[in-house]
Amino acid sequence: MSLSNTMFWSCSNLTSVTLPSNIVQIPVKCFAYDSSLSTINLQNISAVYDNGLRQTSLATVSIGDL
Repeated sequence: MSLSNTMFWSCSNLTSVTLPSNIVQIPVKCFAYDSSLSTINLQNISAVYDNGLRQTSLATVSIGDL
């Protein structure tokens, strides 16, 4: 499984995302303009590409060890 560019672009009803452990990158504009997205788990993410999380309402972001 993988995410693609603009896969969830402008999904106004998307509020929370928990990604499986095999997802390691957020592609270009993947979650951009998801105006209701307030929580995302980035535990295994090693890269967020251009505007991958642009204009969301993120209030809670979980990340792995730095």
